[in-house]
Amino acid sequence: MIPLDQLPAAARQAFESLQGEHARLQGEHARLQQIIELQAQQIRLLNFKFFGPKSEKLSPAQMELLQAEISQTPG
Repeated sequence: MIPLDQLPAAARQAFESLQGEHARLQGEHARLQQIIELQAQQIRLLNFKFFGPKSEKLSPAQMELLQAEISQTPG
């Protein structure tokens, strides 16, 4: 592997530019992962509101089955 200081200036600059872009994309990826997690939590909350207990009480085991049923139902 060639040390960076031995690369031509243009290649070194291109490499540093790519490193910056990589860091930016990693930040964007982390931001999008947070959005996905938030949306997943919102979906779980809505499923609970729509399909959760109203007058009847469901046990925790029943809630797990309900969540599994909802996630496996084709959309």
